[in-house]
Amino acid sequence: MAPHLTSSQMFWTGLALVVGTLLGIVSLNGAQDLQPESQSELWIWAVSGTVLQILQMLGIVLVGASLVTRVIEHYNGD
Repeated sequence: MAPHLTSSQMFWTGLALVVGTLLGIVSLNGAQDLQPESQSELWIWAVSGTVLQILQMLGIVLVGASLVTRVIEHYNGD
């Protein structure tokens, strides 16, 4: 069963996706300029980048599933 997001939830999810993407781009650019001080700092950067990507994918799946649900409901006349 696909989740049914309200307009407000879709707005905030979309905003989170945009902000997360921008932060990801900024952190990638920063990572090219700065060298990590230690192996643990490099590990923290890798984990945080991975978490950001997972959250973005979850947001995309949620918004996509909600849109598909709305389209199906629209054509079914519900």
